[in-house]
Amino acid sequence: MNKNKTDQLLEKIDKRLDSIEERMVTKTDLKNELSNYATKKDLKEMASKKDLDRFATKKDLELMASKKDLESMATKKDLKSIATKKNLKKMEVRIIKKINFVIDHFDGENTEIKQRLDKVEKRVGLYASSI
Repeated sequence: MNKNKTDQLLEKIDKRLDSIEERMVTKTDLKNELSNYATKKDLKEMASKKDLDRFATKKDLELMASKKDLESMATKKDLKSIATKKNLKKMEVRIIKKINFVIDHFDGENTEIKQRLDKVEKRVGLYASSI
């Protein structure tokens, strides 16, 4: 009877070892899995030093626009004061008044000039209304 229990125990151990072996990953499995990932060599080929040299460095960027250069550029406030909608409207009114003055005091001999002035007036009005 002792031998029978020993055999049973050995069988249990053998089955347990089989199940453990099934779950284990072999070296070849690991190699196959790792082969799917990029190697150092692959990464070097993807972006060689020559390729990386083409990108702008910090020094390049600093040379492009220094802080002093950026400070000398127009600020938002400067740009707003250059041409506000109100200023453009005033300009439109002055231009139209001048055009109307010329049209009113035109002797009417050359209608081509009068037509051209009308076109300019329309363009000025359209431009000002689009702002």
